[in-house]
Amino acid sequence: MEYKEYKEIIDAALLDYINGGGSLYYIRNAKQEYIFSYDDKNLSYDDQKRLSDKAVQAIISKKKLPSGVRLEKCILHGED
Repeated sequence: MEYKEYKEIIDAALLDYINGGGSLYYIRNAKQEYIFSYDDKNLSYDDQKRLSDKAVQAIISKKKLPSGVRLEKCILHGED
């Protein structure tokens, strides 16, 4: 999954956060939750965790996600 593809998902999460009353001033404190899907449905939990960790690092670096994983949704959680 290329950066251009998952950037739209992250942008939609930002809009949901703002429309839900989130503050841009405190956006740095918002927790990001990423929901991934995997090409191999029989992948073990440890392998899913390893692959999702690599995917998060790729997202932070704005690089292509590793093969076998897709970003489905991003959710921003503000400070309570």
